[in-house]
Amino acid sequence: MVATENISEIFYLLNFFSKTRSEQWSLVPHYFPPAWVRTASSECNVYNSIYFLSCILSGGIEDAFPASYDLNNDFSAILQDEIKPLIDNWMTQYDDSIFEMEDVSNASKIWLILSRLCKISLSYEDFSEYCINELSFEYFLNKYTSPYDPV
Repeated sequence: MVATENISEIFYLLNFFSKTRSEQWSLVPHYFPPAWVRTASSECNVYNSIYFLSCILSGGIEDAFPASYDLNNDFSAILQDEIKPLIDNWMTQYDDSIFEMEDVSNASKIWLILSRLCKISLSYEDFSEYCINELSFEYFLNKYTSPYDPV
């Protein structure tokens, strides 16, 4: 069950981030109340939908793929060596405006990199051999968030 859930989550997130920035924003709620996010490897406060899913993808890459999964080496490598460091860098080094809906400072060009990497990673693995659960944004909210408590 855990393996199916983890693979389904990564598959959903890679498909989501393989879309253009405007397509991504059309699929998530524009209003996102601050929330506390907890993955197996990290905890953080998030303030919008795209930042939230970025946090989940980064945490999911680190948490979701034990060596016992028989995944394509190129697929695992691009997740761990390209996508995760890129997102982690954006979350710590860039101005928060990169995660906003408005196109500030040509941020959409930055997201093209992630989109291309996600498309490449999806091409390395044959997901049809896995039982993929259909997930939604609400699934991730229910699983990974709790109310924000500023105190």
